[in-house]
Amino acid sequence: MAYFPEHRRATINTEKLAGGELRSWWFNPRTGKATALGTKRNEKKLSFEPPTNVPGEDWVLVLDDTANKYPAPGRRNVPQSPF
Repeated sequence: MAYFPEHRRATINTEKLAGGELRSWWFNPRTGKATALGTKRNEKKLSFEPPTNVPGEDWVLVLDDTANKYPAPGRRNVPQSPF
């Protein structure tokens, strides 16, 4: 995760993140909603820029190894009941 308190492009060092492919989302902490960015090959350095440029808006960038199949940020992964 990377916190963006303001609109600014940043290059994230992903060298220590496991996985050859990373799933990425922008998480809006004001609404609790996540916007999927899709998957990217882990190039060890990836650049990102928040989706909006509005004063006072902050964003959280979430990167996960696609192999883990985590749910979108803000959602719980609730196991299905076998009954």
